[in-house]
Amino acid sequence: KSSFAYTNNKNLTASIISIFDDTDSTIKNNDNAKSIPVLLYHGIIENPDGSNILLEDFKEQMFALKKAGWQTINIDDFYSFMKGEKKLPDKSFLLTFDDGRKDSYYPVDPILKVLNYNAVIFVITKYSVSEGGGSAYYLSNDELERMIKSDRWNIQSHSRDGHILYFIDEGGTKGNFFSNKLWLEDKQRNETVEEFKERVFNDFLNSKNDLENESGIKVTSFAYPLGDFGEKPLNFPEAKNIILDMVKLVYPMSFYQIWHGKDFSFNYPSENQFLIKRIEVRPYWNSDNLLKVLNTAKEKNLPYFD
Repeated sequence: KSSFAYTNNKNLTASIISIFDDTDSTIKNNDNAKSIPVLLYHGIIENPDGSNILLEDFKEQMFALKKAGWQTINIDDFYSFMKGEKKLPDKSFLLTFDDGRKDSYYPVDPILKVLNYNAVIFVITKYSVSEGGGSAYYLSNDELERMIKSDRWNIQSHSRDGHILYFIDEGGTKGNFFSNKLWLEDKQRNETVEEFKERVFNDFLNSKNDLENESGIKVTSFAYPLGDFGEKPLNFPEAKNIILDMVKLVYPMSFYQIWHGKDFSFNYPSENQFLIKRIEVRPYWNSDNLLKVLNTAKEKNLPYFD
């Protein structure tokens, strides 16, 4: 009896191990992404400033991602994935930069070339396109053209006028462009709701037209300046709903930064998915921190089946 029980227990154990082995094999062979992370950077700099990423850290992060099997995708593939129209490999990610800065391009481009990576840069068209284009800080039209021709960069919108603070009352209080009714000094009053709608819609449309008319590219995405789509109003609580209604008339996708730990940080496909989450890389992260953030947020496969 004791021998029989031992034999049967041993067989049962072997069967369970076999099930787990088969399941693990199935998981490992499932190489389609279920969700996609979007990483956000601004400048890539030589000396620390507390806000931007050091070049040596960025280089280490990108090489670590490559070594771990992560691969960039372009904006069109990401859009098709989000609509459920295209499958992408596991460990795909979208690499993005905000503001259209020179220090987002020149230090980064050689690294992209070596790793066969690509990136999206969201441009403030007032500084790079519509006012002659370019400065010591912002990319010019010629530089944007060079980036497009390299096939390593995709250019998208980061607004025309929405990246600075504006007066929102008679006392000189300043607030975000997309969250508040602006103070009209010549009329000594705040905007009406209709004036607010017209202003923000024109910014969405004009920044898109600036890029498409100048470079002949297709612009499908908008990144909210400061990650704000009406969530930080000082004088107009209804701003968020209006912003989301207005931006959908111009762009299929809009990008914002998430608070770490507040919600899922990866993007899952859905026919109606419009707001795209981005993980803003912190200046104090090294490659291990970044990989931990990605691995922790990635969907988990349960090691059994029914």
